[in-house]
Amino acid sequence: MKKKMILPLVFCMAVMMAGCGPQAPKDSVSSVEPGSVAEAVQESSASEEVNATGAQTGDKAESLTENQALEAIKSYCIEQNPELKSELESNEHTVYFDVSTNEAGEIVVLYRSYTGSENRYYVDPVSGDAYVTELVPGIIDEEQKTEESLNVRDYLK
Repeated sequence: MKKKMILPLVFCMAVMMAGCGPQAPKDSVSSVEPGSVAEAVQESSASEEVNATGAQTGDKAESLTENQALEAIKSYCIEQNPELKSELESNEHTVYFDVSTNEAGEIVVLYRSYTGSENRYYVDPVSGDAYVTELVPGIIDEEQKTEESLNVRDYLK
């Protein structure tokens, strides 16, 4: 018998507590037309999706894949250093790229040059914005952010 009375009692207390809140000023009361609440909620949800993705057209921006980011960074590096293309094609130097996704959801492209320096490109998969860090074992033993930045979408083929 007590179990059946607890639920209605809790419900009544919740209704009473909601009615005890501060009273809204009369100036802030807005008129609501029938059907406009559902439309307002849909418009609000759509604008939140656009803001979250950064898309300006209202369509969700496609996220970059690891492979797309890797190929874009390769194109960027070759544009910055045209000799890199021949270095990659020959097996004379230890030059390579590697790609992964870190815990923050960024795509991380590692470029290791023949000198041993390691540049990491941290790519936002939605916007394509990237920043670069450098590590040179034995000289710079901690990864340091450089002034270099780019948008990898500019280098997609």
